[in-house]
Parts: sequence; C-alpha cells; structure tokens
Amino acid sequence: MPNPKDESLYFIALVPEGVLQAEVMAFKNEVATLFNSKQALRSPAHITLQMPFLWKNKKYAQLSGMLHAFSLEQKPLELRLGGFGHFGDRVIYIKVGENNPLKMMQADLKKALRLKLHIFNDAFIERPFHPHMTIAFRDLKKAHFDQAFAHFKEKSFHENWICNQLCLLKHDGKYWQVIETFTLGHE
Repeated sequence: MPNPKDESLYFIALVPEGVLQAEVMAFKNEVATLFNSKQALRSPAHITLQMPFLWKNKKYAQLSGMLHAFSLEQKPLELRLGGFGHFGDRVIYIKVGENNPLKMMQADLKKALRLKLHIFNDAFIERPFHPHMTIAFRDLKKAHFDQAFAHFKEKSFHENWICNQLCLLKHDGKYWQVIETFTLGHE
C-alpha cells in the first residue's frame, strides 16, 4: 500500500465558477437534505475528464507542467447543460449536451496522460466518455432512487457555459479541492 506522504489522489475536471457552481451545489444540497445522500457534496460541481489517480508528490511539477502545456493547445468550450439523467439506480446527474470538441479534448487528455506520464485508468472498467455533472451518487439508497429521480426530472434546468479552464483537484482526506487551474488557449 502506498505511503500517503509519498502519493496523493488527483483527478482532472472542468469546474464551473460563480452562479453555475452555486446552482449545481444547490441541487447537491437538495439531494442531501431530501434524500440523505451527501457523498456528492465532497467535490465541487464538475465534469470529470480524468478519473482519480495516484501521483507521487515529488513529481507534482511534472504533472502540472504537462497540464499547462496541454491546456495551451485547447480552445474554450461552449457547453450546454440541461435536464437530469441517471446511471443505474444510484447516480443522478445533470446532462451535458452532445459536444464533439469536449469529447476530443477528453480523448486527447487521456492519450497525453498515458503517453507522457504513464497515467492509466486501470482501476476502472474502461467506459465510453459520458460527460455529466453528478448531483447524487454512491450513498443514494436504492429505496430512495425512484422518488429522488422523479423529483429532479420534473425540474427545469438549462444553462450555457463557456468553459475556459481545466482544473486539477486533489483529495485532502475528506474532500476534493481545486488546487490548480489551467487556462484553455494560448497565453
């Protein structure tokens, strides 16, 4: 087992700021209050591009440098968020509209991480990229799922978001914190 002082757990995501962040966090708080599902509150609202991975603390500059260089090659993304969906009977999320530039960015990031830093998703079953913003997961009881999903699928939620940064998040033992942001596009 790795020594916690030698490695940290990270993931890479698109994280909205301001009003959109507050709106999505309000949905997460609503799930926590009404359905006693609080796990989603451990991270800011986000769209995951790279699932959690362990990385040596002494090699942080290498990870940061690679993400900086990658971000400079990207363009800001126009994203449409709207409506609610679910995975099975434990996860409820906000849908992200079909977006080829987002899919290409995620595929390019995954490839760059694999080739330049040897970061793989071995701990997870390889699934197609399905961008979304989770509002309830893991601790949402199966007995509450139907009621919870019925509650959210009736809500009207539609937002457009110009995303101009990539974020690196680190687990602090309890919560995921944004520790560095990388502007998309040339400086």
